[in-house]
Amino acid sequence: MHTTWIYARESLARIEMEYIRNFFRESDRHFKQKLSELQAQAQAEERDAPLSEDAVDHYVDLRDEIEGFGQLNRYFAIAQAYSIMEQAFASIITDAIDEGTLAGDDWARVRSRFPDAASFKRGFRSLRIVLSPQDASAWPALGKKRNIILHRSGRFEVHQGGFVQIRQLEFTEAEVEAALDMALRCAQSALRQYRALRTAPGAGPSR
Repeated sequence: MHTTWIYARESLARIEMEYIRNFFRESDRHFKQKLSELQAQAQAEERDAPLSEDAVDHYVDLRDEIEGFGQLNRYFAIAQAYSIMEQAFASIITDAIDEGTLAGDDWARVRSRFPDAASFKRGFRSLRIVLSPQDASAWPALGKKRNIILHRSGRFEVHQGGFVQIRQLEFTEAEVEAALDMALRCAQSALRQYRALRTAPGAGPSR
């Protein structure tokens, strides 16, 4: 059976994730350097004379702007990490439908659009693709965060005591690195298990 595309998809996921990781790290270093330079500049001016209220406000605005760009960089990495994993998952589901391994009108409807998270879970159960318990719970959570970033600019609601608070998603550098690792690990594991299924003796469509 033709499975070369599975190797290609796995290699592509690895290459794309490495690109995202390098871009994230380089950008993160850049914003940290800018913050350090800003702090040094403010301290140098303050040594000559106390900063005026307007000057303090100016430096605070610049600091907030740089920190905001840093958080956007982390948003970008999180969104891209999930998207790369999502593309790998979708390629498995669509191929399994085309091969007849996942058959029926319901799967035909899934094939007519881009598979969603529910389709991934259901399809993986049918194909016996099993991720580690930790990753199995982590990747849907990452998808929800990706959607909050894309559709709500990172803002989400928290209901407490009859009140609604609007909060902003925040990620540390370590959390972004962990998300990149997890997304690549899930993509590779799912693709390798599907390749084993497709190349197993007697493998073929089950209609």
